[in-house]
Amino acid sequence: MNLNLCLCYSEETGLYISKCQECKETIFKPYDKKGYNTHKIYLPQKDIKITIKSNFKYQSASFLYAEIKKEGKCLLDFSKEKLGILNHSSVRNFSVNTEDWESLFHKIAIACNQSQINDDITQSALIYINDLKHILEQNKIQIKNTPHKEKQSIWQSKFLILLFVGDKMRDLFSALKDASIENSTINNALTILCKDYLQYLKTVDIINDSRTVRLAQTLIEIGQFMLLHNKAIELLSMYQEKVPENISI
Repeated sequence: MNLNLCLCYSEETGLYISKCQECKETIFKPYDKKGYNTHKIYLPQKDIKITIKSNFKYQSASFLYAEIKKEGKCLLDFSKEKLGILNHSSVRNFSVNTEDWESLFHKIAIACNQSQINDDITQSALIYINDLKHILEQNKIQIKNTPHKEKQSIWQSKFLILLFVGDKMRDLFSALKDASIENSTINNALTILCKDYLQYLKTVDIINDSRTVRLAQTLIEIGQFMLLHNKAIELLSMYQEKVPENISI
């Protein structure tokens, strides 16, 4: 853990990282405090709100990430590594390995200093959605519980893969809403993912346990997404089953 680097801000540079003893514009200093901690940073000049959350020294329950709002809109992080992580991996979270303050400060500075250009956001979101689609097509996946955990678990059940992808989809639906991102290209890609998800869901046996509720939640949010974006007919076609040719109606 590097406690000698601080997050700093100036009107000319924006957010930047510097050694604590050399920086006269420090807005946040790292710490090594055990347990859950939340710290808020507000830069009224740029209308930026940063919330840093940590939980140190608790093994698999440990985490470190930041949530950022700029001009009232959530900034999103579509890092590819999030796709293999179960917890603390929302696209709203700028997450890093536990206690890696330097990486977190770099992520915060880049996100806040750069304007999130529509083309860049679209491309990042499309890659993320396509990667989810690829995971959905697999028969087994490797998953880590948290970003800092080295050991991976292998999930070989289609039911578990549907649970995992469904959780990521629900997170993505709500994050795009919070970020006020409305983009037809992203919506079309999400529609294709929704169709694929429902097709795979039809092929698995539903396990009667508490996890099944998450599948129902995903179905509800798929329906809400489709209706919100005027895709009611496509939604109906997803649920419609073709009648076998040897059955008359």
